[in-house]
Amino acid sequence: MKLSPRLKTVSDAVGKCNILADVGTDHGYIPVYMLEEGLCNKAYASDINEGPLSRAEEFIKEKGLSHKCETILCNGLENVPRDYDALVIAGMGGETIASIIDANSPPENAKLVLQPMTEEQTLRKYLYTHGYKITDETGISEPGHVYVVITAQKGITESFSLKDLIASPAFCSKKSEDGRAYIMKNIKKVTKVLDGLKRSTTPKTEEITSAENELDLLKIIYEEIN
Repeated sequence: MKLSPRLKTVSDAVGKCNILADVGTDHGYIPVYMLEEGLCNKAYASDINEGPLSRAEEFIKEKGLSHKCETILCNGLENVPRDYDALVIAGMGGETIASIIDANSPPENAKLVLQPMTEEQTLRKYLYTHGYKITDETGISEPGHVYVVITAQKGITESFSLKDLIASPAFCSKKSEDGRAYIMKNIKKVTKVLDGLKRSTTPKTEEITSAENELDLLKIIYEEIN
């Protein structure tokens, strides 16, 4: 089967593993792809909603993989067995992803591959402050959208700066068109916010300073990866 560029990037970031846990699996595309490609030996596909999980179950059955992929109806990782060594959480807000990890801490050896749709800074901050190291971060574009895929592993808690919240050192070490598109998207977003703050009739000095600092750092990052 062929994955979308976003999901293929997620799968590539996982690489090879023994047991995959895919939280918020929706159609079950990632576990099916990885099982078919021999990238994992077993998978758990979980979702909080019955509809998406039922679709995943049907797709997994259609592919003849029911004996290798267990579907689980639960909130986050609540009922997912803890023998997985790779965890995928894709297509949710960064704050939601952080809360799922926080509620049921993954095994120490598990590789985390996370694809936030929003609130990337919230997710990076959670990882930095809870003993995770961002080992890889890459931009990926699809028509009308640009995302990041973050790979993290349990490690030593490290100090971090505002720049590291905006884009991890792993992201800044790469030069790619999709990475530049991601930073440019954020430059435009912060510029719009800043313009709105400056037009406000109520003085918002602190917010303006914060937005200006973020915009300056975004421009520095853009130059670094250009």
